[in-house]
Amino acid sequence: MNTDLLNSEILKAGISLNVIYYEETESTNLSAKNILAENPSADNTLILTSHQTHGKGRFDRKWYSEPGANLTFTLIKKLRLSIDEIQLVNFYSSYILCTTLRNIFIENRNMNFMLKWPNDLLLNDKKLSGILLEIKNPEFPVKTFIIGCGVNVNQTVFDKSIPQNTTSLKSESGIIYEPVKILTSFIMNFFGMIKLLNDGKQLISKWKSCTDINGKKIIFRKFADDIPETAVVEDVNPDGALCLRKENGILKKYYSGEITLSV
Repeated sequence: MNTDLLNSEILKAGISLNVIYYEETESTNLSAKNILAENPSADNTLILTSHQTHGKGRFDRKWYSEPGANLTFTLIKKLRLSIDEIQLVNFYSSYILCTTLRNIFIENRNMNFMLKWPNDLLLNDKKLSGILLEIKNPEFPVKTFIIGCGVNVNQTVFDKSIPQNTTSLKSESGIIYEPVKILTSFIMNFFGMIKLLNDGKQLISKWKSCTDINGKKIIFRKFADDIPETAVVEDVNPDGALCLRKENGILKKYYSGEITLSV
């Protein structure tokens, strides 16, 4: 992966970013943790790889990636946020990714990008990307966020254990894309719109403009018992909680660490 374009663009934009590239690594999030173990003050650090051998998503689900075909990276970013604002980083990152890809494919009406609560990006109703957010020192005023992201770019054959509703940019468009160009646009947008994190209400409003989940009947499972339940999505709160109207009429809100869902 040629990172010259990325380094050139962030330099022109005045973004201070330490870019670390591995031809292969077990996990970019794990690499980020190792970096922080050696240097806890590390910030604005981007770790990317051409092949992630043991990638994971939420609830330790495996993330398979074909060598050299996709985009897998992790951003270490320190932010002054309260405990109640932590989840905003997840919504901000997924919103930025969705906006980035919508802008890249703005002239292609066959590429419909939509966000799925809380951290997935869908393309034509199939899973394209996921974000895994981890936090160091959550008790500190300035928290260290490990923002991991995987995007299926040019992979067209997926592991049999992966659900059939998985896709890639190439699968949907028939065109081969350069992963580093997508990453460059993402980084430019991430740092360019970061003030959105200071306004949770506006951020969630923008995030909701990229989803069609409101009003949908969904099946969800609580992480605590894994029992399937049915509910209708009423809204996403300014704090990122999903508001569900259960079949018994009770309205309840859940956070991303509590449930998983399918639409």
